Amino acid sequence: MRSFISIAAAAVVSFPFAIAAPKPQNLDTNYYKPEQVINTDVIIIGAGGAGCYSAIQLKDAGKKVVVIESKDRAGGHTETFFDPETKLPIDIGVKLYHDEPLVHKWFARFGLTTTQTAIPLSNAQNVDLRTGRVLQGLPAVNQAALSAAIQRYAAAISQWPELDAGFYLPDPVPEDLLLPFGQFAQKYNITDAVQTIYMLTPAFGDLAEIPTLQVIRTFSLSLVKTLQNFQTSSVMNNSLLFQKLTAELLASNSLLLSSRVVKTARVSKIDGRVRVLVETPKGTRLIIAKKILITAPPTTSNLAPLDASGDELKLFTQFTSVNYFTTIVKNAFPGNTSAKSAILADINRYRAANGITGPEPEILVASAHNPFNLMVGAEATRNGFYKKLYGLQSKRNTFWASATFRAHDSSATWAYISRSVLPGLLASL
Repeated sequence: MRSFISIAAAAVVSFPFAIAAPKPQNLDTNYYKPEQVINTDVIIIGAGGAGCYSAIQLKDAGKKVVVIESKDRAGGHTETFFDPETKLPIDIGVKLYHDEPLVHKWFARFGLTTTQTAIPLSNAQNVDLRTGRVLQGLPAVNQAALSAAIQRYAAAISQWPELDAGFYLPDPVPEDLLLPFGQFAQKYNITDAVQTIYMLTPAFGDLAEIPTLQVIRTFSLSLVKTLQNFQTSSVMNNSLLFQKLTAELLASNSLLLSSRVVKTARVSKIDGRVRVLVETPKGTRLIIAKKILITAPPTTSNLAPLDASGDELKLFTQFTSVNYFTTIVKNAFPGNTSAKSAILADINRYRAANGITGPEPEILVASAHNPFNLMVGAEATRNGFYKKLYGLQSKRNTFWASATFRAHDSSATWAYISRSVLPGLLASL
């Protein structure tokens, strides 16, 4: 194979006609027309919930931003499907928010409001997806026992109130936070609450085996306080906020959709600033900024064109994650092709085992929220992983603000950005 490649390459370069050379990835303004160069205060990578929230807060503080998003829309995990028959919206990504002033203020910023919504836990069924059979003989949820268990859980995690703001861990890290959550639940007698915790913090993999800290990051004290008063869009369309936000950012030339970062220098040798080369639907753009805020998941593939340092990669390569898919299925009772096939197979086993007939199930929409819940294990946490992770803030002109740094909880992530990221970022400009 090696000799074949060498021969083919030699033959190609011997052809007499011209072959288009790849575009140079140069970060010097001299290589570009004036209209291709954008100067700004902050470059934001990612137009999900974290990136969009940060962009508007910075914009409202009088700063210029450019948000770069690879998809053709903003919103990240917030997605909404419209029923073609009823025309009604169905949120298939982010559904719930905390009942907190920060959330209400964020919606009000776009002339929107939220309303209280309930969690439909009572109609849930426990199904063995290997057979499709409903598991029988399981005790019904005892609301009094559930409430008592939630109170015991809140009392237990109140030992570490600083965790409500992020991974602000005591040193040394308490062993209770490193326990597999199943053992923590037994120790603190909260087993009656585990199913509810699981349903509100999905996509962790094996909930009983992950470190307790990873459960607390999402099922936090703030979430416990809002359990009876979750909020959602008043018009049942959480994407509406991002539609309004998109229009505002596009109007100020602050958002590049369907765009790909090609090359980055976070501390340019030219002027010490951040320089990012981007391929957009309208051509190449060179963006020059004082700082960069990375809100995309810090995976090695995402960081490949973002000038990652050795110290960053030492941390980010330790993460594990899960794949998380959301779907709307028609004609069933209760991404990618393999995920759709697996979901349909599970549903069909359930239908067969329970005598359900009628039209075959059909996936109307499927969305991949991958990678999801980037986390590390107990040993890395014990050895100071999260202290090192937070220590990356402000280094090399870079700030970080994805769910990885807080939780897959929009309200909690916005609070983290507001309190722990933006003050330092604004002070550095």
